[in-house]
Amino acid sequence: MLKCLFMKRKLYDYLDNGLSDVDRIKVENHINICAGCRERLGEIRDIIELAAQRKAPEPSEEFWHNFKTDLDRRLSQRLVSPFDSKRKSSYFLKPVLAYALAVLFFVAIGSLFYKNYFSVRLSMIHDDALVNEVVALEELGQSPVSSRDKDAYMDDINLFYQFDQNPA
Repeated sequence: MLKCLFMKRKLYDYLDNGLSDVDRIKVENHINICAGCRERLGEIRDIIELAAQRKAPEPSEEFWHNFKTDLDRRLSQRLVSPFDSKRKSSYFLKPVLAYALAVLFFVAIGSLFYKNYFSVRLSMIHDDALVNEVVALEELGQSPVSSRDKDAYMDDINLFYQFDQNPA
């Protein structure tokens, strides 16, 4: 039975002379023994002969033109899908997401400026105390700065006083 299954698969090739010599001999030996496969071979032979007798009509030029037009239309429909209302909601979310990211960006930058502003003000308060100490040491005749850096240091103090005219 299992052998018949394998042989029935080879019957078309047997009729077309598409088998190797060894396989052809095996099929012939099996056909001589098995009546079911011999019957199937006869049916296949009849089908092939009937198909050879019938001529297939040759399609007209109009058929080929319509076929090409329909094929192009169907391919373009598959490549470009029609507008779907479900996609519309995703188009709405994109601007909302962009605005939310922009607001988040500005809040982050604002918080950085806010933190830096107060840290600068605190450092200015600390610098005021340092300047007062340096001025007091200079009044006493003691200089915390070496003589060669004294001019540069005094320029920095003068510049600091110029910027700090309006204490808040």
